[in-house]
Amino acid sequence: MTYMPASSLPHTLKKSLSLLVADCQRAEPITLSLPEDADDFLIQFDESAASSLLSPAPVPLAFIAVCKVSPNLWECYGFTHPSRRRQGLFSTLLGELCSLAQQAEESSKEEIQLAFLSDQKSSNGLAAGNALEMEYWYSEYWMELSLNQWNGSMAALKREFSLEKAWIQEESIAYWDFQAYSAERAQIGTLRLLPYDHSRFYLYHVEVFPAFRKKGWGYALLQAVLRQLPPDGILFLQVSSDNPPALALYKKTGFRITETLSYYLY
Repeated sequence: MTYMPASSLPHTLKKSLSLLVADCQRAEPITLSLPEDADDFLIQFDESAASSLLSPAPVPLAFIAVCKVSPNLWECYGFTHPSRRRQGLFSTLLGELCSLAQQAEESSKEEIQLAFLSDQKSSNGLAAGNALEMEYWYSEYWMELSLNQWNGSMAALKREFSLEKAWIQEESIAYWDFQAYSAERAQIGTLRLLPYDHSRFYLYHVEVFPAFRKKGWGYALLQAVLRQLPPDGILFLQVSSDNPPALALYKKTGFRITETLSYYLY
């Protein structure tokens, strides 16, 4: 078993991990992939294959990728090659991960939560989670809206408000920042759009301020912003199952759920 920070992961090994994930995707209809923002990797290698002339480098059989979202929350992605499951490889990795988390807890004096992601499409993964008594935490829904199939409601634009747009550059990220104001210049809400290209956008940081909630302002704000986008545009967003009002708003606007990611605590 090898622990390796993502910053020191060789390109050839990263490619091998991607191939392992591809083998998992061929075996089951999973959509989880190798996370590009991982901080650390714990990897189980096939040491016997490394000693052969045909395979000069160790072959990864299983790994856990760790994304340290915050000092006390680590998001974890676990993969085991289909031919090597039920052999204790993942349990060994999990034990080492728990040891690393314990060391970090002793150093920071903060409890660390290990949250494993699942798209609910791997029967083997779900069985392993049940066997390890992982606890369901919550789900994140990926949603999508194609503007060429969208019918915006003109009634939503009868509200009097102004929409101000600014192009913001923060380090390597550039996005559109929309601010909505009432006729009295009170701030109604805000949202951001991160463009992937000329027609694909990621919608996030949608917020209606407390005094304007449950009055239709969120729907009006979304309608006004969507009308400024290319007619062939596609929008994506992510919303928590713990946020029913936001989920209802996006469904009303026309977004549909395309993917569900569930989090399990260990």
